[in-house]
Amino acid sequence: MSCSFIWLRDDFRTSNNQAITALISDDNKEKKAIYIYEKETYLFCESQKWWLARSLEIFQNKLKNLNISLDVIHGNIQKNIKKLISINSFNRIYWNKSCHINENIIEEDIKKILEDNNIIYKEFEANLLNPVEKIKKDDGTPFKVFTHYWKKAEQIYLKNNHQYNDKIYKNYNQKLKKTMEPPSKYLLIIGKKLNKSI
Repeated sequence: MSCSFIWLRDDFRTSNNQAITALISDDNKEKKAIYIYEKETYLFCESQKWWLARSLEIFQNKLKNLNISLDVIHGNIQKNIKKLISINSFNRIYWNKSCHINENIIEEDIKKILEDNNIIYKEFEANLLNPVEKIKKDDGTPFKVFTHYWKKAEQIYLKNNHQYNDKIYKNYNQKLKKTMEPPSKYLLIIGKKLNKSI
């Protein structure tokens, strides 16, 4: 069946969402979003369940405007993906990589299942400015000082998003001009206040 999926994790954005963008641009006419709800994950988490239900409801309405349907499936993620493959539900799938280690293990399992069944897939680093494993010192070891880490992270981000560099620097400089008044002006204001209070 010629259908493309986006596998939803915890990212319910319709804008600035790389997986959603890829799904919209996909050649397949039928497009679906699937959320696999594992009951065990939300044991004793009533407020989280309420938030999830409301978020999915709002997200579903937004997806309708993009001609994407939403299916919520209950049960184990790996088993459900295998079941969907067995009934030829889709031939392409996209998702945004999670930031959680346990979720990354599940993602690796899903990749293996998809590869074994010749399903086209693509995951995106949409939840981070930079992948954590890429921000390392030149010798390959992790940073211990935040300042050095930040400089490296900023350098990599700007390199990977060079089309936005001019806009970033332009906005940054404009904000500086607005916020940086001559020091003498502030000194005069402080001086007047001090004279009045003495």
